Amino acid sequence: MPDEGRFQLQMIRFLLSLCFSLVCLVSWSQISSPNRAPVSPSVEIDDVAEVPRIKEKGKFKKNWKQPYPNPTRAGIYSLIFPGAGQFYNKRYWKVPLVWGAVGGVIYWADFSAKQYKVFNTAYGLRLASERTGTVPTDEFVGIARNSESIKRARDRHDKNRQTGIIAIIGVHALQALEAYVDTHLKNFDIDDDISFRFGPVLEGSVQSSTYVGIGITAAF
Repeated sequence: MPDEGRFQLQMIRFLLSLCFSLVCLVSWSQISSPNRAPVSPSVEIDDVAEVPRIKEKGKFKKNWKQPYPNPTRAGIYSLIFPGAGQFYNKRYWKVPLVWGAVGGVIYWADFSAKQYKVFNTAYGLRLASERTGTVPTDEFVGIARNSESIKRARDRHDKNRQTGIIAIIGVHALQALEAYVDTHLKNFDIDDDISFRFGPVLEGSVQSSTYVGIGITAAF
C-alpha cells in the first residue's frame, strides 16, 4: 500500500479513537450522575438477598503483565509522560501532535498568568493614583484611560489563566485515554483494501413484480 494511503488509514484510526474516547467520557458522566430514580416504596429492600462482592486481588498487576498491545500500559505511560502511550503503540506520528497540544495549552496558561500579574500590578498603581489625585505611574499610562479598563483586562487574563489550567488537565487526560482506546483498536482487523463495486440488482418476489436496478457494494 502507498505511504499516502497508509497515512490516511492511520488518520482514520486516530479520529475513530478520539471519537470513541469522547463517547466514553460522556457515558461515564451519565452513569456517575447523582440524579438517579428513587427506589419504589412498594419494594421491600430487606427481602432482597444480599450478594457478597468478591474483590479480585491483583487485577491491576494481572492487566499490567498482559502481552503487547497492553491498554493498561499505554494509559499509564501517557499519564506519566504525554505521548509515551502513543510511542508504546508505535503511533510515532501522534507524538508530535500530543506534544503540540500539551505545549500549546501550557504556553497559553503561562502567558495568561504573566499578563494577569502585569495588569494586577498596574491596577493597584492606577487605583492608588486615582485615590490620591497624583500622576499615574503604571506602564499603561496613555493606553488605559482609568483603573476600570485595567481591571477588565486583568480579569480577562485571570479567566484565561484558569481556563488554561483546566485545559492542561483535560488534554493530558484525553491523550492518555486516546492511547488506552487506540490499544484496544489495534486488536481489530481493519482491512487496508477499501473498494466499491457497481453491478446489476434483481429485486422482487412471487407476490410482487420483479425489477432490475443498479447496486453499489462497499468492501472494507
